[in-house]
Amino acid sequence: MQEAVAVTPVAQETLLDRLFPGDSVLGNVFTLETAIKAIRVVLAVVVGLVIVTLVISILKRIVKKRLDSRTGAVIIKIAQYLGVALIAVNAFDAAQINLSALLGAAGIAG
Repeated sequence: MQEAVAVTPVAQETLLDRLFPGDSVLGNVFTLETAIKAIRVVLAVVVGLVIVTLVISILKRIVKKRLDSRTGAVIIKIAQYLGVALIAVNAFDAAQINLSALLGAAGIAG
């Protein structure tokens, strides 16, 4: 008869485990989940900035041809502020932070 040998799986140690051991305070904060969240936030901000920059440059060309300088400057500033606000909301969403309490306190929502 052959005896069954129990094989216990060996967990492979990742780079995060080596940098921040699980039993330390930093090991509890810097997990794979938080690293993925941070990457998502950085990507949301970078992609948002690229899109806003492209939209602003196109808007500048259009405004330069059709409107006077003061009106064009106001429209461009409004577009820039809206773009930055949308990037911030998107970054908070990527970080899974609920903005309803903040927006409610500001009187914007609910």
